[in-house]
Amino acid sequence: MDDFRKILILGLIVSIPAGLATVLLPLYLQELGISYTEMGLIFAIGPILGLILNYVVGTHSDKAGRRVYLIIGSIFFSVYFLILAFALNSWQFALASLFWSAYSAISGASATAYLCDIIPKNERGKLVGLYNGALGLATVIAMVGAGFLLTGLGYKTIFLACVVLGILAVLSSLKLNETLKPEAKSSAKMSDALEMHRIPKQIKFLFLLIFITNFACQTITAFGFPLYFKSLGADAFTIGILLGIMWLGPFVSELFLGKFADRINPTKLYLLSFLVIIPINIILIFVASPFVAAGLLFIQGAAFGLEGLVITRLMFESVGKSSGRDIAFASNAGYLAVIFGSLAGGLIMDYLGFQWIFISRISLFSICALLMVVASKKIFPQPSKK
Repeated sequence: MDDFRKILILGLIVSIPAGLATVLLPLYLQELGISYTEMGLIFAIGPILGLILNYVVGTHSDKAGRRVYLIIGSIFFSVYFLILAFALNSWQFALASLFWSAYSAISGASATAYLCDIIPKNERGKLVGLYNGALGLATVIAMVGAGFLLTGLGYKTIFLACVVLGILAVLSSLKLNETLKPEAKSSAKMSDALEMHRIPKQIKFLFLLIFITNFACQTITAFGFPLYFKSLGADAFTIGILLGIMWLGPFVSELFLGKFADRINPTKLYLLSFLVIIPINIILIFVASPFVAAGLLFIQGAAFGLEGLVITRLMFESVGKSSGRDIAFASNAGYLAVIFGSLAGGLIMDYLGFQWIFISRISLFSICALLMVVASKKIFPQPSKK
């Protein structure tokens, strides 16, 4: 498990700056006078690049290997925070968004394929849960400390410290072993990217499901939660704590419940998660306390942790011979969702208010649940136990 340990260490290093930016960047943009709609555009422009890179890199990693792209992604990660440290207007933050999406696309596609290469089939729920949970806890710790650090250091100093962590990530990625077998490299072709008819139908369905779910989430997740808590009366220090509580939910559930995802029918587990998620969004329409909201979002996050494990398990079990391409195709739905979800979220926040965010999420999450009911019979039928 040396390969797993190394990719875990790399993930932990980048999780800390990611957690800090989740809390601080939206607040910083608002302090600079940037509107919700402009924020939506800033957070949407980068994923357009990510959409292209993710699929190309995912496919090419089947030939070039995973390690080289994890190194390149870590370099882009460092550049992103370097730009944030000196950016003052919308176009500069948009440039930073491009580098973040390049990092996310390159590293995300390669890291997922890397995990698919090294994790035994009977331990995927357990080890993916451990990986996501550990990274998530590191992210949460950074979120909780973000407000405290801001009062003592300021935005620029924090972002420059993140650059240093980015350099450590580059050094850590250099220590990774290549996991793709030589015979797999030789058989992979970039032309595989164009052969979408060879992508399994299960992967195409997961693309649709991921898009709808993430679109609903990104209407507020992309940049809105710090501003949502602020609208409920929380200050910067409290916002960091509330975000930490909220994001602790999915990571704790992945860390401690991941092993059960290997034992339970995945489609039933998916539907169970939405039986929790949808009622919580109904309640959030009427909540006025930031602490009550954070508690509800913690529970929702725990349910989303299980939903994410199900999607990962189904993805790993459904990929064809070109696993990097298939994983990149499915995960590209996330980039499309960020583009449209960020734009929609910014407009809804500016003209309708946060309550309408939750109303839209209820409708979209209900569609996801209905789609999985159909898919459980026609696309992901599970063998009956004798």
